[in-house]
Amino acid sequence: MASKFVLNHENLNALGSARLADLLLEVSTGDAATKRRLRLELAAVESPRRLASDIRKRLVALRDAKTIIGWRGLKGLVAELSGLQGLIATSVAQFDAGEAVELLLLFLGMADGILERISDTGNVALTLFQQASNELASIAERVSLGDREPFLKDLVETILSNSYGQTDGLITRLGPWLGTQGLHDLQRALLSSAAKPAKPSSAPARRTGRWRRGQRLERDVALRRPRADIIHRARIEIADALGDVDAYIALQSRHSDAETLAEIASRLLKAGRLEDVLATINKYHAKRPSARLTSIKADTLDALGQPAEAQSCRLEGYHNTLDANLLRQYLKRLPDFDDIEAEDAALDFAAHSADGDRALELLIKWPSLDRAASFVLSRASSITLNDEDLLLLAIGKLAPRYPLAAVVLLRKLVNGVLMNHRTQDYGRAAEYLSESEHLSQRIEDFGGIETHKAYLARLHANFRHRNEFWQLAA
Repeated sequence: MASKFVLNHENLNALGSARLADLLLEVSTGDAATKRRLRLELAAVESPRRLASDIRKRLVALRDAKTIIGWRGLKGLVAELSGLQGLIATSVAQFDAGEAVELLLLFLGMADGILERISDTGNVALTLFQQASNELASIAERVSLGDREPFLKDLVETILSNSYGQTDGLITRLGPWLGTQGLHDLQRALLSSAAKPAKPSSAPARRTGRWRRGQRLERDVALRRPRADIIHRARIEIADALGDVDAYIALQSRHSDAETLAEIASRLLKAGRLEDVLATINKYHAKRPSARLTSIKADTLDALGQPAEAQSCRLEGYHNTLDANLLRQYLKRLPDFDDIEAEDAALDFAAHSADGDRALELLIKWPSLDRAASFVLSRASSITLNDEDLLLLAIGKLAPRYPLAAVVLLRKLVNGVLMNHRTQDYGRAAEYLSESEHLSQRIEDFGGIETHKAYLARLHANFRHRNEFWQLAA
């Protein structure tokens, strides 16, 4: 039975409405954000139209604000934005879907201004706006097709303010609702806007970052997209929504790029233009095409009634890329029992691959941990330190049953930090060394691998001047 002192709905409800009201008044004293939220909730009780009006006023105030918000104020701002979005998507949308669409367009339209005056190293606010974009498309489906036109101007402005990708994919999601005529109207409006000069922005570049385990690994700035780029991306989405493959292809600038080529080929395949798929791939792709391109080519061969050629394509593609998805596609098309032998052969092939990183990733994620462990012990030199996340994943998977292989990978990480004199990573390297020692206690036979004592002695001899590291490792 849960404690009556736990903060949950049932226990708080037992306090009674009067006591809860007193507590809310008490905690909201001096807290402007909480007071605003309570007023909005009261407005929702009085009238959904009053609530929509109050939300609009607050959105306009947030849009017009100029104050720079640091990391201390970010949490409160995000909480308020999330609360506003939730009220629009529930209370307002339930009463008037058209009003909710209009408010969400206003909400998304202020994204640029907000993103440029906050320090959003975790992209928390950007993610919130992207969620609002998804919500907009969902609510718009409830608005009758005859009522689309009043929203077109606001939709154009929202799309033109897509400086950081907050509304990427919105046109595609709105395509069924906008319809063919609506999409053409939207395209004309965007092309008309392209001829007008964009308002220059004096805002600083948006600060971003990449984090792992509570540590900031990188800090960067997200540059504002130019107006021409925003419109170009929007036209690509419109072509997609219209199912106009030729227009989509014409808007691509890098046909020889593997990812772009895969996007083109997938659309041609969906349109049933099978010969065009093969012609496009054969015209542009490199000698070692991507796994995705290979998959599309194989599916096209299947559709053309050439299953044997499709299977050969998948197997050859797997041998070139060690892509797990290609291997699964190949195996599931084999007769029963043949797939078991083929799987063993394919995984053995990976274990002898010259590409250590791809081989390790495949064997760990498949999973084939026995092969992965043997690979690490015999081919550790072929594994690079380019993907530390992969090595940490492998260590976590191997440690319970194959501690020696996990120790070898931990030592690679420690050596990499010390050899490259990455002082900012000394703390992590010390943790890796400690974990290596802990795992070594479970190993009875090191075979040809150094014992922990021998490794530690050699490490100290080679890097004895790394005093800061040895203090952390003590």
